[in-house]
Amino acid sequence: MSLSRRMMMKATALGMAGAACGGKLYALDSYFIYPNAAYPIIEAGSAITYSERVTSLTTFRPTFGADRPIVNAVEPKVNGRTIQFDQPGEYYLIVNARDPIKVLVLERNLKPSAAMLPFFDFLVANTVWGGLHDQLWYNQRPSMVKTWLESTQPLVITCGPTHQLVRDIVRDRFQLPTRIYTIPGVFYGASRGDVVRSTHNIAEIYLPDIGKWVPFDVNNAFVPKWSSALDVADAVAAVWGPQETSGEKVSDVGLDLHTPMDTGLLNDKAFAEMPEEERGRFQKSLIIPSSVTIGRAQALRIYRSGVAYWGGRSMFGSVGNTAFLPFDYTWASLACDENLRDNVYEWMESFGHHVNVILPYHLRRLFESGHAAELRRQAWKTRFPDAS
Repeated sequence: MSLSRRMMMKATALGMAGAACGGKLYALDSYFIYPNAAYPIIEAGSAITYSERVTSLTTFRPTFGADRPIVNAVEPKVNGRTIQFDQPGEYYLIVNARDPIKVLVLERNLKPSAAMLPFFDFLVANTVWGGLHDQLWYNQRPSMVKTWLESTQPLVITCGPTHQLVRDIVRDRFQLPTRIYTIPGVFYGASRGDVVRSTHNIAEIYLPDIGKWVPFDVNNAFVPKWSSALDVADAVAAVWGPQETSGEKVSDVGLDLHTPMDTGLLNDKAFAEMPEEERGRFQKSLIIPSSVTIGRAQALRIYRSGVAYWGGRSMFGSVGNTAFLPFDYTWASLACDENLRDNVYEWMESFGHHVNVILPYHLRRLFESGHAAELRRQAWKTRFPDAS
């Protein structure tokens, strides 16, 4: 049964979501309890607790990267109501033939940067870039993450809900600071020289062991190790001009990209042509294979005009910890072309946003002062005691 249908049939029991799987509504008092957090992201040697005695475990596969050796690598240990995971990896289980759950098991005592990569891979494996579940996310965000993790389905969302998903889980499970950046994504196309606008919104996570904010782009399935969004924009602008050329390759830019697996996009055209009654049901046949991987150079190309950060408000509600920025849209522009700059002004001001253009150097200085108090608190010490 689709994730959309699961949300409509959702019931609450001890704060956990009841849902449907395989067309059968399971008992409303079924639930899972996880150690130390709201989500099934645990350390090796830990156990999750089920609401009744566990009599059977079967497995299912993630949407992407199912053949990786860490997927369902070993069978967990069952003892009454508990399921113990001794080996790190991703586990996709159906408990007692009715209750699915996705579990990420991390090695113990990892540094933040080492913990974030398997977490990122887990998200990439279980999300699809498309708008099928966007409205559900915006309407039911507090319960949506648990419902998704306690299902066999991927979460099919665009970049706005995706960066919120990353930030919600990171805040709860890892206590690491996060912020949102947005990419104006304006450049001249290769064929006719028309202005192309390809915006994107991504979460950056502060990694205290690295001492940097690093983008985790789940939609495009890559992490630039260990560069900030401003660093990525500088690297792209150093090798590519304002007009796209044929043959641009990721290797041109010289970044160390963590790219865990081939993924894909929801085929919006095929989805739009489906009968209305079928649209609430995710169909893996609607995924365009490898399209994200093929388009990764394009995903870097959009950095050519620089990156921006939300200040007082954004299209997505609260901007979180960049509210200290004096304007609602602060753009560290690398676009020297007046036509490209004007295109961004016109577009953002059509949404009622005031565009403030600033040098990347000055934005870095604003971040140093604006984030100083948050970083001094070191909230992550509750999860990573040894991280400075």
